[in-house]
Amino acid sequence: MLCPRCNLDLDALGVGRGQAHGCPTCRGVWLDDEALSALMNERAEALAAGAPRFRPEHDEQRLLQCPVCSLLMKKVERYYVQTDGCQRHGVWFDQGELGFAARGVLEERARQAAEAAAAAEVVSPGERWARNQERSAAMLRELQPEPASEPVSLFDDDSEY
Repeated sequence: MLCPRCNLDLDALGVGRGQAHGCPTCRGVWLDDEALSALMNERAEALAAGAPRFRPEHDEQRLLQCPVCSLLMKKVERYYVQTDGCQRHGVWFDQGELGFAARGVLEERARQAAEAAAAAEVVSPGERWARNQERSAAMLRELQPEPASEPVSLFDDDSEY
């Protein structure tokens, strides 16, 4: 089986159920539906741990060939990520996309759990507003870039101007 990006041999990955193969060069992953479902149900936390914050950018225009049947794959959305898929054989995730998809799964699970808890709990409108403000502030803090550890000087020496 050849990588749809590099045309090099894919390595078999042990995921338990289904078929999974990875490219040691471009770090993409080929999964059939059974392997993808198992990974998202059983290992989403581990996959999301190393995921990028934002969706990785890849060549979205180039159509890739299915590594099983060699037919051109279509753009499909799987687990909140647009990727390349063969209707009969599986899905190709470029480097970082599988972790990004797992992060989306975990966020959706958390949202659903919060909605279920909110529906079961009677909260005053003022308290609900305060909670929403706290969540919004937490989300904004998460999007803030990390501060530089040391001040950066624009000059070669430490003279002040």
